[in-house]
Amino acid sequence: MTSNIRRQAPRVAMSVIAIVAAVMAGSAPAAPQDEILRSGHFTVSIEGVDGSSADVVTAEVDPIEIEMHDVTQSQDPTWRELENGPVHFGEARFTFRTRDQAFNKDLSSWFDEIVARGDAARRTITIAILDRRGREARRYILRDSYPVALAPSGSLDLHAGACRKCPQSDALGLLVVQIGSVDIAGANDPPEPDGDDDRRGGSAQSADQLLRYKGFTVEIQGVDGAPSEVDSSWTSIRGGALMTEMVEATVGNDGERTFTPGKPYVSDLTLTGYMTTSRKALLQWMQNSARGKGPLRVCLTIKPIRLNGLPGPARLYCRSLITRIQIPRLSAGSAEPIEEVVVIRPERYEPA
Repeated sequence: MTSNIRRQAPRVAMSVIAIVAAVMAGSAPAAPQDEILRSGHFTVSIEGVDGSSADVVTAEVDPIEIEMHDVTQSQDPTWRELENGPVHFGEARFTFRTRDQAFNKDLSSWFDEIVARGDAARRTITIAILDRRGREARRYILRDSYPVALAPSGSLDLHAGACRKCPQSDALGLLVVQIGSVDIAGANDPPEPDGDDDRRGGSAQSADQLLRYKGFTVEIQGVDGAPSEVDSSWTSIRGGALMTEMVEATVGNDGERTFTPGKPYVSDLTLTGYMTTSRKALLQWMQNSARGKGPLRVCLTIKPIRLNGLPGPARLYCRSLITRIQIPRLSAGSAEPIEEVVVIRPERYEPA
């Protein structure tokens, strides 16, 4: 066994040399432009939720994590032998455009159904990515999904500048589901085995239906006596929805899993923007949070700016804590601007 492994090593080395030589000789030709898929061309179909499926603005799915197990038998450490382990599926998050007071009734019914019936109310969600001609090019089928959180409205998705490609809103509905399993299909693959090919609700959304603001400001108050700081240099802010947690209420070992709505909470706010020489209040807040000393809870006021320049409805997030500070990667000689990302967990939300 050992001799076979050692004989294989030079072949692998030669393969690596061949790959390096090919790269040095010239990179592979880029894919034709008409084959490149765009993130804004997609549809979402939630089984039995046709109304809200038609209003999906964003779809975000956690990566599929596949465990790797070391099954090397030989004592020779030249090559490790790996084998696939269990596959882990996370959550998927969808935001929905708010149109009227009847918005999300079908989602609320599904939420109530999972509370009453437990696992029996799991459903299939299909995400289809379309090519430039509107034909399906890739499909992700999220099977046995059930809602773990639902916010009928209130999620922020704001970007700086009048970005006509950005689905800006201050009142998006938010659905978070736990995924049971995922099937992946290409353009020429047959439909899923169970024949569930219902995409009636899905429709690609136009940015013109969603664009409502051209920017926003963030005001930080109450950091070590520092004056309030109004910052309009952030490029995007996402999150801040009023959510309802799902609490498992199963009794006994032989009954079906049942759920009940738990306490409300506010989802994380993610602020993204280029690093500036100012933001003194934020810097002090980050310093306090990193050291665990000083005032850690701060109030933030988010004020969207309408297309005509007038302020939109403000949102006040009080008793907020910083949960993640991203330290940027630096590279000598680079002229790229540095991006700053801060994740904040508000404890309370109210209209300002």
